[in-house]
Amino acid sequence: MKILHTSDWHLGQRFIQADRQAEQQKFLDELRHIIIQHSVDVLLIAGDVFDTSSPPNHALRQYYCFLSQLHHSPCPHVIIIGGNHDSPATLNAPKSVLARLNVHVVGCSQYDNHGQWQIDKEIIELKGVDGQLQAVVAAVPFLRDRDLKYSKSGETESQRQAAIRQGIQEHYQQLAERLSDYPSVPLIAMGHLFIASSLVESEKDIHLGNLGQVSVACLPPLFDYVALGHLHRNQKVDGQNHIRYCGAPLPLSFGEANQKKSVLLLEFMGKKLQSITPLPLQCYRPLLRFDGDIDCVQQQIAQTPPITSDLPAWAEVLLHCDTLSSQLKTQLDNLAKERNIEILKTQLQRSQNPSVRPMSATLAELSPMAVFEQRCQQAAKTEAEMIQLKQTFIELQTLVDEGAFSEEKIS
Repeated sequence: MKILHTSDWHLGQRFIQADRQAEQQKFLDELRHIIIQHSVDVLLIAGDVFDTSSPPNHALRQYYCFLSQLHHSPCPHVIIIGGNHDSPATLNAPKSVLARLNVHVVGCSQYDNHGQWQIDKEIIELKGVDGQLQAVVAAVPFLRDRDLKYSKSGETESQRQAAIRQGIQEHYQQLAERLSDYPSVPLIAMGHLFIASSLVESEKDIHLGNLGQVSVACLPPLFDYVALGHLHRNQKVDGQNHIRYCGAPLPLSFGEANQKKSVLLLEFMGKKLQSITPLPLQCYRPLLRFDGDIDCVQQQIAQTPPITSDLPAWAEVLLHCDTLSSQLKTQLDNLAKERNIEILKTQLQRSQNPSVRPMSATLAELSPMAVFEQRCQQAAKTEAEMIQLKQTFIELQTLVDEGAFSEEKIS
């Protein structure tokens, strides 16, 4: 059995307000080619299919077109779990239709009337054309804090985080107990979370909700492979070969510009995991950084070989100066265009002269969380207050994005 592990597609993402449809489509086309070329039996998508909980229409079209094309490919099974960027409602809405295409979607964990997890809904049996069981997948979506524990009055932040860790560990343990009676077939777990010993991308603060709190000990040893999503770097977890992040297929910030992107091909012989092969993905659009004073940056750009890819390169410029006239900026833009480079971001390094006010980031360059954090800092909030306020902001933003406060629901 061949299984392809992918995650963090982030369809619909805009790169500093620049449209990425072309790159995202090139990735989906290459992924379909890989599936056909390697005769993949199962495609795993470990969360963050979309970049926001309200994806644009073009992202939804790309998603559904890709899944419909897979129906005519050699790949009979697709399993998708929700990530922290995904709206469970958006993912789950067409799940009954997608199930007829052998696309299994678990957008969020579900509970019965007694408040107990409906573990069975996260267990997916994969059968061959002969009806024989080939593998079993524990498809665990992103577990939001509110899904794991209700806050209690007077508890400390450390107590709250400890309860979250315990909730995640209990969730996987319950799944492992249910899977322990299965015959000798591969048992695979999926998850969208941050294992604390893992490497993170340099420019992104991902300590959101429970993402920075989970130990590898939360994952029971029963599983033959653990397919993780959320971190954008391809890596083993804690040196364990069978617990992996496959990474994002596209760089999502300039900090990921030098990362080699790939998907992971697993090959099982019976229950035994024979091999894990990273399959490199093409670089559809180069990301570049130029750093120095105005003369140095101009020289760096002029010495860059012309970009020959179908899509122009995107660049970030860090200028060691206090001011930048519109004329100089136009000169830089024109020089870059001659090399098929588009400058998306120009940032001035903070001056050592206290009389010179440093250039601030534009609103377009800031995420909603970054704006919220700046407002909290202006209000002189303590670190403990900041953690709690950020958590509340995330929860409210998710509820708003999912339509929890729509006029219809309020009435």
